Amino acid sequence: MPIIALSTSRDICRQLMLYWNIKPVQVGICRTTRRLLDVAASKVMACGCCEAGDEYVLVAGSTAEPGRTDFIKVCTVPGKAQTGKKS
Repeated sequence: MPIIALSTSRDICRQLMLYWNIKPVQVGICRTTRRLLDVAASKVMACGCCEAGDEYVLVAGSTAEPGRTDFIKVCTVPGKAQTGKKS
């Protein structure tokens, strides 16, 4: 399973391209948690890594300071879930 790394920094996205199995995606600043959740869901679907009903883990920081991760949430990609899918 790939890691989709969302960052507002073009430089960080370029650096992340050097790591195996990481797909960096540059995004705009998300000022609210709801916006962050919406952007993350749309990006994981757009990269083709997840389908409606799949689960993914979102890890984020609420400040612009590096290393300040203070948010983790298990999310489900919106839409109709696949039937008969193994968990």
